[in-house]
Amino acid sequence: MSAFSQLLRLTRANIKRLILKLPGIIIVAVFLLVSLSAAAIIVSDNLYKSESFDKISVAFYMPESNINTYSSAGYDLITNMKSLSQTADLIQVSSEEEGQNMLSKGLVSYLIVIPESFFGGYYNSGIKVYFNSSTSIMTYITNDLFMAFANYYATAQAGVLAVIDDSDLHDLADEDRWGLISLLNFTFLDRSLNKDAYTETHPATDVGAHSLEQHYIGVALLLAVSFTAFLMIPVLQGLNKGIRTKLEVFKINRWSLFFSNTASLLPMFMLVFIPCLIAGQIYFKVFSPLALVYALPVLLIISLITSVFCTATDSVLAAELGFLLVILTLCYAGGGILPDGMLPKIVRSISHVLPGDFMIRCMTLSLFGGGA
Repeated sequence: MSAFSQLLRLTRANIKRLILKLPGIIIVAVFLLVSLSAAAIIVSDNLYKSESFDKISVAFYMPESNINTYSSAGYDLITNMKSLSQTADLIQVSSEEEGQNMLSKGLVSYLIVIPESFFGGYYNSGIKVYFNSSTSIMTYITNDLFMAFANYYATAQAGVLAVIDDSDLHDLADEDRWGLISLLNFTFLDRSLNKDAYTETHPATDVGAHSLEQHYIGVALLLAVSFTAFLMIPVLQGLNKGIRTKLEVFKINRWSLFFSNTASLLPMFMLVFIPCLIAGQIYFKVFSPLALVYALPVLLIISLITSVFCTATDSVLAAELGFLLVILTLCYAGGGILPDGMLPKIVRSISHVLPGDFMIRCMTLSLFGGGA
């Protein structure tokens, strides 16, 4: 009998021994899938959960000279911004003293004093911002934000001066000149404050194809199938002394054993994956006709990793610990535990060369298809 024939017999024997354990392995896999899926749903529901917070109250004083068509339009622009309305209440006061009084009593967090001829003018002293320094650290943070807006304002003023110089150069009428200045003022105001019109908000996804919950369910499916390796490794390493002697006689080396173990494991992982897939598709009411096609590369990778540790060591404990370390590392680097954006920079720099992200995507695709 040739070494190849002996290796085939060993592979068939391993498959038969693994099949005897299959019912228990499937039960464990489904149990793991249910447990991990429940954890995935909890994580996805709370990871990006919005926390409610109190609005800040901002008083502002605008002199009578500022109340005109342009100032009214500017005020409407600011107060109707969705982002601002969700975070602040604007309160107009009749005098700077009234605003200072409200600030001292803690009725407002900030007081903004708009200088004379701010709307439509260009030479002025700038906006003044008053705040109570004893409120909280957020006061200082918000003050820095106001200072950042002041930089936008300085840029706008430079733009206005440039328009005036250009208007003088071309001898524009006063009506045309002030129309250009007003348009420029509102343009800068819109660009600096109205972020909703110029930014897009996307829900956290695993590359835009699936929801965060689907992403983590895919991770749960991957781990549920992978962890059944802990029940298969002892079977493959449980060769009796007679079989080991035969392997030595036919000079079957570890490389040959590696391929034999891989060939034994792959159909077993497929048999474990199918019940988990069916359970997941029934629960989530989805159907992916290419599920096995998507999952096959992942199952092959899991088989190869398991086979490496089964072949490299004769210790069941060492093989299982090594397998666990590799699977968890791949899962972590692939965004299976924390989203990609929350991973350390050094991990993100190497994640693209590791198969973890690919494995998670394939498992998610196998269960949910192409996504929404």
